[in-house]
Amino acid sequence: MYVLSYAALLAGFAVAAPPETFVLPIAITNGSTPLIYEVGKVPLDTNYITQPNATSYEWWYFDAVASDLSQHVVFQPIVDYNEDGNEPLNLRLSYSFANGSFQELIIPKEKLFVSTIGQGSAGISSDGAFSWQASPDLSQYTLTLALEDIGISGQIQLQSIAPPHVACSATYPGARLEYHWDLLWVNLLPDSVASVNLMVNGTAIAFEGSGYHDKACPTIDFKAPLKLTL
Repeated sequence: MYVLSYAALLAGFAVAAPPETFVLPIAITNGSTPLIYEVGKVPLDTNYITQPNATSYEWWYFDAVASDLSQHVVFQPIVDYNEDGNEPLNLRLSYSFANGSFQELIIPKEKLFVSTIGQGSAGISSDGAFSWQASPDLSQYTLTLALEDIGISGQIQLQSIAPPHVACSATYPGARLEYHWDLLWVNLLPDSVASVNLMVNGTAIAFEGSGYHDKACPTIDFKAPLKLTL
């Protein structure tokens, strides 16, 4: 029953929006940022901020955790248009080893090329250092790291086992994307089977476990008033 309901949900997107292509970051404009508030107007995992202002940002967030909780990886390309004087495009990467050691990196990049096919997306940095690729029906994601200058390489595979959803409903056409005012959010992989095979300066991070992926695009800088660090 669960599989059938998932298939039926995805079948609702059989006449999905046409493919989209973006080069990020986009030039900042003055004034308000137009938003798409309803599912079905654009592919679910697309770039939503097409006319950013100085308070806009957008991210694709992925994580994977080992079944025994001993290791994890977080992979988050983020375009932050409100960081004056800093690089707007970064890969935020963190990982832990089985021995308990942990590292978090913020890796600036120049450009990110994003395209969509079906409801999924693909992204690759202009230097090829990182990428992700989704299947059109969101059933599978492959994340690839080739950060040769810092000794990190490998892949993360995520196989979906739960249908996507927005804050208050399934992702049926017309469902609302707001998580709260001026924050659009969609959970593309609420749960997945994760397979991680990375090398970090000669040390392996390899495990099977659970994975997750969501997508968000705030149009205001809520980090400062809430004292959040993303």
